[in-house]
This record gives sequence, structure tokens and C-alpha cells, in this order.
Amino acid sequence: MLDVIKGVSKSNKNRLFINSCFGHCQSERQDTWFADDSHMIQDKSVALSVGDWFFDRVGVSAIDCPYPCDNTCHNLVFK
Repeated sequence: MLDVIKGVSKSNKNRLFINSCFGHCQSERQDTWFADDSHMIQDKSVALSVGDWFFDRVGVSAIDCPYPCDNTCHNLVFK
């Protein structure tokens, strides 16, 4: 996947927040973005990263380390 997005990630118009969590359901739920235990990349939460991108404060292109190194993942599994 990372090879496929290399071209997209080089553009200044595009921004990325790609974490290595097994379950990405926490990324689609805004309430988890602002939680005290929100997942992070390089000590920056998804909420702050999206806010920086949306308000043109800082260009954020964050890609996490290979799974399962991210200890901020919740790995939620819904049955």
C-alpha cells in the first residue's frame, strides 16, 4: 500500500495520517480522535493532524511504523 501512495504523498496538496493499527474503526469515529488515549503518530493525535491540515496550519504527512509497533492502537474488534 505504501508503494502505491508514494506519488500521492509527494504532493503538497495531499496529507496522510496512516497508522499501523489492526482495526481502523477508531480512525473513522471522531469521538476517539479527541479521547485522552487517542492513537498517535510521533506524539501527534489524529485530531490535531486533521485540524492542522484542514485549517492550513501545518502540512502533516505522517506514516506510522510497521504493524504491530504502535502502542496507541486500540485494535477494536466489533462482533
